[in-house]
Amino acid sequence: MRLESNNLFRELEARMKPVASSPIEESPTPSPTAGTGTQSFINSLSEALREVNRGQLQNMTDLDSSVRGQGPELHKVMAETEEAGLAFQMTMQFRNKALEAYQDVMRMQF
Repeated sequence: MRLESNNLFRELEARMKPVASSPIEESPTPSPTAGTGTQSFINSLSEALREVNRGQLQNMTDLDSSVRGQGPELHKVMAETEEAGLAFQMTMQFRNKALEAYQDVMRMQF
């Protein structure tokens, strides 16, 4: 699941900033044609993706520690796993809706 989420983040980052090839941990560079609303949306989306990624990575670390007997209790890890899974599913649904909206706009005739 972590591999899929990392690929999702890279794909979304590439679509948001096709010119910049910096990792997601850096703040997005302002585009000369982007308005303040667009930049605010990109910043919000980037922060949300970072939070989902952090949740996935933290869950993997906690799960590994719990299996080794050194981390939190198993029931807490299972609740975190469900939360991380739901966050990932919501991110995927957002991605699908955003791509669908983009495709609808591209199909419009002007």
